[in-house]
Formats: sequence, structure tokens, C-alpha cells
Amino acid sequence: MNRPLNKKYFGNNNTGGILGSGLSTITVVANNSGFTTYPQIIIPNPTFELGSVATAKTYLEIDTITIINGGTITESGIGYYVQNQLLTLNIDHLIEATIKVTSDTNGTGIIDQVELINRGSFDSLPLNVSNIGVNIGDAIFSLTFKIKLVEIIDKGDGYVIEPTITTSVGTTTFSCTLEESYTSIVAYAKIGIGPNSIADIIKQTGSRSFIVHTVDGIGECILVDDHEPIISGEMNIRIKDPNTNNIYYVTKITNNAVTYSDNNGVDFISVPWSFNSDYMQVENSSLTFSGYSGISGVSGYSGL
Repeated sequence: MNRPLNKKYFGNNNTGGILGSGLSTITVVANNSGFTTYPQIIIPNPTFELGSVATAKTYLEIDTITIINGGTITESGIGYYVQNQLLTLNIDHLIEATIKVTSDTNGTGIIDQVELINRGSFDSLPLNVSNIGVNIGDAIFSLTFKIKLVEIIDKGDGYVIEPTITTSVGTTTFSCTLEESYTSIVAYAKIGIGPNSIADIIKQTGSRSFIVHTVDGIGECILVDDHEPIISGEMNIRIKDPNTNNIYYVTKITNNAVTYSDNNGVDFISVPWSFNSDYMQVENSSLTFSGYSGISGVSGYSGL
């Protein structure tokens, strides 16, 4: 066998997993208001089966505040007019929430106006957001919240297109971006009794044999040249002619040459192939490998 394929040509040269990318950013787009229950972020499974699901959490700030009970604020037991007094809301917080209150009702100290000064930051909410007190007096307020920001906890991997992110409550919509990723060859293999599925090539052991990893485990597989893998230990790597959409199967591949066949298993001559930032191409031909390409942070799947 000629020199085997360098590991950089295969799926997990990107973010540590099988092809695709991890999430880079998550941004709130619309319908971000009125939360009274903490919204958990829900991120779908990645495109590729061997990928890992990204995780994220929300941080909230106060959206609206309503006076439920104006209470009384007294000084030495004597009612008085309250003008622009700063109070702190009694709610567990990461950043303290403060309000400015005013009482113009007969000098009784009953709060009849409230203004949010600092909306705070929260990673949890109390069970009853309609019964929030303050640090002075017995006034009660009702709060609603909105998402201040989304923090990515685990970027995940295996995402080819930006997933549709939702929350456990509400109808907030989000936009997200993927990390920059790079072209890689995709293989398909059958391990054990599992289905034919996308495989990460761990190591090339011969011109037609590879150690691969699928969702069903790790095993050594041989390239088949005239059909999809149907029994354990079979695999294929595909080449596509984008002009005709014809599919060809790779029968042998090394670091600098590839032999491929049509669907009838008829071998063609061994030809060179090249690897660049956009695609993997059989030289002097329009044929390209089945694979994943992402250039300058823009992700796109060119596989079959």
C-alpha cells in the first residue's frame, strides 16, 4: 500500500467529534418577554449521529414590574411622602435588582409609582413572581422577565446547519452561528447488527481497510465497490459528479491517489486527488468526494 491517508482528511479534524461544527453563538431574535417561569434552552440533536448535543442556559432580567400592594414606608412611625426612594427587590439574584418608588398619596407612604433602575440578572426564578417584596417596608410587586443573554455551556459538535433552538416555556426565537469548520471525507459503514451509518475513520490499515467508529461501535471495515454496506464489516466512500449527479464508489484510496468504480463494480484507473479549503476533488475531473465543507465560518454540507 502507498502512504495511508492522513487523519486530517477525516471527519473529526474539526471540533473533536464526527464532522460538522459546534455552536459558536446563540442570540435572542424575537418574542422575548413575559416570562414568569424560568425558560430552559432546548437544542436539537446534531446532524451527524456521532456528534454531541450542545447545551446552554439563559440569564434573565426583569421585563415589567407591577404594584400589587403599595404597602407603607414610615419614618419613626409617621407617614410621609416618598420621592424617588431606591429599594432592592427581595429575589435571589446574580446581579441585584433595584427600583425607584414614589408616594404622593396624602403623605401616607403608600407606594403608587415604581420605576426599574437596575433590571438585575437571574439564573433561576421563584415559584411565585407575583409576590416579590422589598428591603424596606411591606410593598409587594409582580414581575415578568425576559432573556438577557444565552450562555453556551457545551458547544457540542456534528452540526452542519444551524439548529432551531427553543425554550421549555414561551415562544422565543433565536439565531445561532456555528464554529468555523473544514472539509473532511465522509465514510459510511456497518458495524454489528446496526444500520449503515456515518462513520469516523480512526485509522487506515490498508488501501481498502479502515478502523472506523459508528454509533454501533468500533470495528475494521473493507471498502465495497458496487453497493451500500449491507453486512457487518463493509463500508464505502463515495464520489459524486456534480454535473451529472452520478455516484461512484471508492475502491482504494491513499494519501495521493484514488481508484473508484461505478455502481457495477467496474474499476477505473487510479488517479490523483487533491484537498483544499473548499472541497476534495479528483484531479483533472469534476468528481468530488462526499464530505463536509465549511469555509470562513460558513457551514454547508456537500455530502451525499
